[in-house]
Amino acid sequence: MMNKMIRDICREYTHLSECEIEKIIEVSKSLDLMANLYNSDVFIDVLSKDKNEAFVVSHAKPKNKSLYKEIVIGKRALDENEPGVIKTLNTGITTRDIKALTQECKVVSQTIQPINLNDKVIAVLIVEEELVLKSVAVREAHHRVKNNLQTIISLLRKQSRISNNEEVKNCLDNITNRVFAILSTHHLLSKEVNNNISILSAMNLLVSNIQGGYCDNKEINICIEGEDFKINGEKATALLLVMNEVIQNCYDHAFEGRERGNIKILVNKEYDYKNIVVIDDGIGFQEKYVNEESLGTYIIDSYIKQVLKGSIERDSNEKGTKISIKIPSTN
Repeated sequence: MMNKMIRDICREYTHLSECEIEKIIEVSKSLDLMANLYNSDVFIDVLSKDKNEAFVVSHAKPKNKSLYKEIVIGKRALDENEPGVIKTLNTGITTRDIKALTQECKVVSQTIQPINLNDKVIAVLIVEEELVLKSVAVREAHHRVKNNLQTIISLLRKQSRISNNEEVKNCLDNITNRVFAILSTHHLLSKEVNNNISILSAMNLLVSNIQGGYCDNKEINICIEGEDFKINGEKATALLLVMNEVIQNCYDHAFEGRERGNIKILVNKEYDYKNIVVIDDGIGFQEKYVNEESLGTYIIDSYIKQVLKGSIERDSNEKGTKISIKIPSTN
């Protein structure tokens, strides 16, 4: 019965030869095994005559749970809903973890492998996972990491409060702010369905923590402006650690002898780069007096160059300091 359905669909809607159809039937015999192995729905799709859509010719469901309630064999897979399927059918390039919309309007992640005969793509093998379920699990993981980091921050703050050594207190406070920079990423990721977060949301969260941590009675205004962009979790953590050091340097050194000051953070994206500029109206510094061996300088320079693959420029005089960070848009 299944073999007949495959033949009928291929003969009506494709240009496949009888030999190619037999090859597809042969592969379809292993579909049940693959479905249970991957614990996912597995399909074979073939390209239609006009090459803008595909047809499902075989479908195997896992024993535990299928994403499908109805029979989808013989139904169309459109390019706008399943772009990876059409791409692989036309190019022969394997497509992994690409978002798609099923015939039953569920958002899934597809991995698509070409089925070849005599160096020609005759069909594709598709393994699907429901993206929502996967995202929920990832968000839960970020939520647990966030809670663990909050516990660490609470312990560090308590230790700082009971310490009588100012140097130790300062060290613990700096560590606390660095942990919070990491926590900020996981807090935002725990609310997202993918691994990307808003850089403006992340900056605002970080700045709020820094402002709340300083009690020296100085009036420091921080303004964040610019065009928002998304950044993935790993890069976001690195960038927030860098920004934490830059902003803390402003608080600690830019306004010595002053009661007030201003810090402006400008965010924008170009075609090739994303830019973050931090400008203060403080007393400035001389480049030669920057401690290259300090932990803060190490975090700034190493994370920008090694993790973000970007660059940093420092420009300072008696009217203030400008720190310009540039990272590739591919991040």
